[in-house]
Amino acid sequence: MSLIFKNKFLKILFILLSDISRKTFRFLYWLLRLSAIKKDSGFKCSFPIVVEGKGIISVGKNANWKAGVNIGCGRQATLTFGDDSTLEQGLFIRVGAQARVVFGNNVRLEGPSKIYASNNWSIRDRVTIASGCDLFAREPGQDGEFKVGSGSHIGNNTIIDLSDSITIGDDVAIGPHCVIYTHDHQYKENKEIPWKSSAIRKPVVIEDGAWVGSGVTILSGVRIGKGAVVAAGAMVTKDVADYKVVIGVPAKTKD
Repeated sequence: MSLIFKNKFLKILFILLSDISRKTFRFLYWLLRLSAIKKDSGFKCSFPIVVEGKGIISVGKNANWKAGVNIGCGRQATLTFGDDSTLEQGLFIRVGAQARVVFGNNVRLEGPSKIYASNNWSIRDRVTIASGCDLFAREPGQDGEFKVGSGSHIGNNTIIDLSDSITIGDDVAIGPHCVIYTHDHQYKENKEIPWKSSAIRKPVVIEDGAWVGSGVTILSGVRIGKGAVVAAGAMVTKDVADYKVVIGVPAKTKD
């Protein structure tokens, strides 16, 4: 065996062993963090699962975490799941430092949704966040609070911008492929690139029992009233009164 071949062989062997060592240590770290979770009775999980960060994670009774769940909880942050919560395969959650995030009982979070929380969140009982959703602040460093009432549903592939706060009431249905914005930009009477200009943040409120159809866009500062209906494909630029039906772009009250 030539010296050149030996050197190449040793180099490849070193790379392989280093990679195996990194993966082994990473897996052991995830197991350590998983063991540190405050778990109640009946907790079930399937591997592989990623658990990272120095925050405190608490899980209620009969929780079920599927393989591929990836959770990180930052320094001095808390992440709490109530009883009978289900985290589906591919779910990705990151909780920033000092944030407080609470999910109630019978919550179902589907993957591959991605959830980034950097402020206080309160998601009540029987809430579903369906597959492929993205929940995060689109403006870095400007993180709003997020409140969702009991029995509400967020449809698949929905994007929720939490640059400012969003409040969703009880028994609200948000269809698939919706977008909720809480920010705009200063782009009048200046020469800045519009989307790079200063952000204007405004909260969004969706009251109890409202129904938001599929493919709806809700712009910042909007309030959708109690029991209101927003038809599929509408763009909501102004408040919607209680129990009204709106359609179109921009959304207007149905005659």
